[in-house]
Amino acid sequence: MDKYKAVEKLLYNYKMSEISIKNMKEEIKRLEREDGLTAINYDSVKISPTFKISSSTESTMLSILEKIDYLRHSIERISEKLESIDRAMEGLNEVERLVIEKRYIEGLQWWQVAI
Repeated sequence: MDKYKAVEKLLYNYKMSEISIKNMKEEIKRLEREDGLTAINYDSVKISPTFKISSSTESTMLSILEKIDYLRHSIERISEKLESIDRAMEGLNEVERLVIEKRYIEGLQWWQVAI
């Protein structure tokens, strides 16, 4: 894909990217409230030859921490893209910026932009 199409795609997805960041932040808050604790049941405790006990609570917490780490990384990556778009838009004059915002970010048709 050429650079023009890549930038155009980023502009079309600008609002969805902002919404995605908000949703991921909410998901992180929810996961941080989740403690992963369950009732203790020793019937399913498995002991390996090294006598290491497999803990479902520990596994759940590690899974939650991995999800949080993934979400934070995704937020950072998307935020960097949005910031680069914002910096590029700062270099445009008012009319150019308005045309790009109306056409790509707000999704208006060309005839609506021209009005």
